[in-house]
Amino acid sequence: MLLGHQNAIIDRPKLYTFHGIISSTQGFTIGSSPWDDSCKKKRKAAGTALGRPALRNYNNMFDLESYCIVRDLKRDSKNGQLELNVRPFIQRYALNTTLTLCYGIRMDEVYDELLREILYVGSAISLLRSASENLQDYVPLLRYMPNNEKNIRSKELRERRDAYLNLLLDKVRAMIQKGTDKPCISAAILKDEETKLTGVEVSSICLSLVSGGFETIPGTLTSAIGSLATPEGHEWQDRAYADIKRFHPDVRDAWT
Repeated sequence: MLLGHQNAIIDRPKLYTFHGIISSTQGFTIGSSPWDDSCKKKRKAAGTALGRPALRNYNNMFDLESYCIVRDLKRDSKNGQLELNVRPFIQRYALNTTLTLCYGIRMDEVYDELLREILYVGSAISLLRSASENLQDYVPLLRYMPNNEKNIRSKELRERRDAYLNLLLDKVRAMIQKGTDKPCISAAILKDEETKLTGVEVSSICLSLVSGGFETIPGTLTSAIGSLATPEGHEWQDRAYADIKRFHPDVRDAWT
């Protein structure tokens, strides 16, 4: 049922707060869109950008972001003398990869103001989508209560998200004018290299990638690093390194 009838179960319901208020300006993310022709085009475009053949073109990006994690952990821990929370470093990794893909932009500092704003607003919006945190999506009468805090909060987050999304797009426009833009989804659309998607659909794809990665990837990588840091994990590190050397006599070849 799940594989043979994907289109029948891929549809998403519209929620008052997320779809009606928060997403009223930038469009719906791919994962929250009702199934229609527009959603089909967005999924196809995102699948092409993130498919296995395309991922080979991003090796330099992954190499740079991985290097920056190790570099900054070494620097900020005073060469391993201080304990650090690795999650902020991994959050930057996750966000930079999607920002590079969507806008050709990255942030070098872990606690960059814009980076932290994107992370905070994205997490706050995700919380508002929770059924247990937002009863007005299921009890319509609550939507019309005076001084509705959920509506006020949703509009505030929408404005903050619109501000940084427009800022990122303006940066891409400026780079295009200067001839310094890098290959990315937004630049391709702004230069009319891809005419099958509307501006709202492009915003939706970029919003989906920027909003989705930093919530799932940091948790997974933080858990993996924590596991590898245990005594049992040390054995797995040795085994993995031995396998890498077995397949790549020159270890440098493993990353090219």
